[in-house]
Amino acid sequence: MGLAGSHVLVGQKALNAISSNAICGVWFGFIIMIASAGLSYNREWGKLHLLSGLSVGCILTAAMIIMIAVGVQDDIVLTHGKAPIHWHAFPQDPSLMNVIGGLTNIVFAYGGSLACFTLCSEMKKPNDFKKSFVIVQGSQAATYVIVGAVVYALGGQVSHHVSRHPVHVANPQYVQSPALTMATHTVVIVAYSFALVTIIISGILGTNIGTKYLYVSVLRNSPLLTSKGLKAWLVWMGMTLFMWIIGFIVSQLIPFFNQLLTIISSLFSVWFIYGYTGFMWFYDNHPACAKYAGDLQPRAVDTWFKKLLMAVAIFSIILSIAITPLGMYSAVQGIIDGYSKGTFKHPFSC
Repeated sequence: MGLAGSHVLVGQKALNAISSNAICGVWFGFIIMIASAGLSYNREWGKLHLLSGLSVGCILTAAMIIMIAVGVQDDIVLTHGKAPIHWHAFPQDPSLMNVIGGLTNIVFAYGGSLACFTLCSEMKKPNDFKKSFVIVQGSQAATYVIVGAVVYALGGQVSHHVSRHPVHVANPQYVQSPALTMATHTVVIVAYSFALVTIIISGILGTNIGTKYLYVSVLRNSPLLTSKGLKAWLVWMGMTLFMWIIGFIVSQLIPFFNQLLTIISSLFSVWFIYGYTGFMWFYDNHPACAKYAGDLQPRAVDTWFKKLLMAVAIFSIILSIAITPLGMYSAVQGIIDGYSKGTFKHPFSC
């Protein structure tokens, strides 16, 4: 539901940018909710591959448009005549709240990793999941790094002459969020038109994962679980609509939605992505856990590679233990600061 709400807000912002705030943003959020719920009619992952391919193609196109536009456009589009500020590879005197908040945002971005069991269960060849997982995670990480680095390097970049040598400095103040708004209005409309496809489709895929967990849990002992009949389809659509309605309400009702995502990441996402994977490695590989796993084969952590994996597993568990309380602190402090500064909007405000 948090993921659904997140996509409602992003889709709302995209439609606002494309239409120049033609109507109240709440209605745009409602449109995204209806469109997403309506396109979630299919509960079989194998029949969603075309939508997934379209989603990836559209977001890569939008990213390329913005990277090119920010690189070739006049700097005045971003700076508005303001003086540049030097950027640094690492934050200068960062606060704990900002660091943890940024880290939990990254954790939330990789939250789709928890879908591995859902996707693997429907694969014709489950053993191929490792290959696909490596390809997806590798290409995803590379895309994040390339797009982020290019946008950050070019966002607000200006030149001035010192001793006849041009000195390039970039101002992180000009790097907007989302980055698609950093170009001219025409380019923003084109980029958002592509990105809107991905916003809707990726929201559908992500929310379907949660709906599938709910569907399987509720109908575990029912013949509807594997049925392809009308009744099963209506139950599926009812659960899907429920997820999107709750996501829409939460996105419009709670003014501190970003902090809410931080709380979700701290309590759940970080454990699904890091903590539980560390415990799973011990369950599957460590000699002390063999009896709990029912493994009668001898186990040993006797090679450098296995020792390295054990160190990674331990680090994942420690990281999750640390992020959970720190993330909660960051979210609570952000909520307190938001209310004290009056930066939060009223529920269901345009």
